[in-house]
Amino acid sequence: MAFSFACPSALEITVFVEDTDAYEVLYHNNYAKYALRGIWAALGGGSGAHAVASALLEESSSLVNTTILVQRFLVGAILGARLAVNVTLTEVDDEFITAYVNITGTGESAKTIYTDILLRIACEDDMGPCPLPGTIVENANKCTGDLPAFMNAMMGLRFPHAQGPNLSCVAGPRARQKCYNLPFYVQPDECDDAGTNFLSNRSVVNFFERGRNLIDADTGKSLLGRLKDEGQLIVVARFDKVEFGQRPHRVGPGAKVEVRTAISLLNGKKQLMHHQSLWLISRDGTGEAGRDDALLASGFVLCACVNRGEMKPMPIVSWWEDMTSAFCGMST
Repeated sequence: MAFSFACPSALEITVFVEDTDAYEVLYHNNYAKYALRGIWAALGGGSGAHAVASALLEESSSLVNTTILVQRFLVGAILGARLAVNVTLTEVDDEFITAYVNITGTGESAKTIYTDILLRIACEDDMGPCPLPGTIVENANKCTGDLPAFMNAMMGLRFPHAQGPNLSCVAGPRARQKCYNLPFYVQPDECDDAGTNFLSNRSVVNFFERGRNLIDADTGKSLLGRLKDEGQLIVVARFDKVEFGQRPHRVGPGAKVEVRTAISLLNGKKQLMHHQSLWLISRDGTGEAGRDDALLASGFVLCACVNRGEMKPMPIVSWWEDMTSAFCGMST
């Protein structure tokens, strides 16, 4: 029996070029962006996103994605594809909303599932978390439903984080010594409201992507680029428990942050589990990592190693494991 979505009409979206990567495939972080568009449409009732924006403006608040509980990536949508964003709100109260979003094709491709995502959104003002506007809660209650059984099963399936020398990338300065650490500076376009506010939660996943772009210390070249030249690609397969910090820890343009990554090889070295975290080093862009660093976000990213031609799983090449042994856990 097919699952019935609580929101009767799906939001249809066309994949445009600015949302794709070099292979003209929809960049994985943009599925969450499309999911939020669908949620806003559902929360606005018949008036769509404008009704949500008006309700938030009256309260001087904003909706933020606080957690990606779980997300699986099945098929990559290509440039020009027409997608349907189907929404069911599985939990609704005055403080947060949990939404299950299923993104499929349309027309003849309606049975193609691109991604399933379960995420939680909340309301914040300048002081921090605040109650959701009443009209948003009222509209949300019209779109409530149960979570599909297979998503419940996925929630119960927790992958092991980094093993061996890597205990965790969120346990403070000692754990940092067992991680791959890359510093970055927050840019204006990575913040809400064109840089006048704080680092956008959506940008955090982009920082995680950069943190997985391992660099050869001797040549300065990307290990991912070397893999691609040798016919292998590393593709994102799943997010698990990606948690974003609350507003008091938000940072603005110019802040220095650091992405810390610990890795485990799984499934005969065909999968890479990344335990990643984003830390605030300093708000003014100075200083080095230390005991006063503030955790901004953390989560697990499961990637698959595939051959470039047929996109079939294959073990990671041996030199990659050798070069990453300092922060790569034992194989399982």
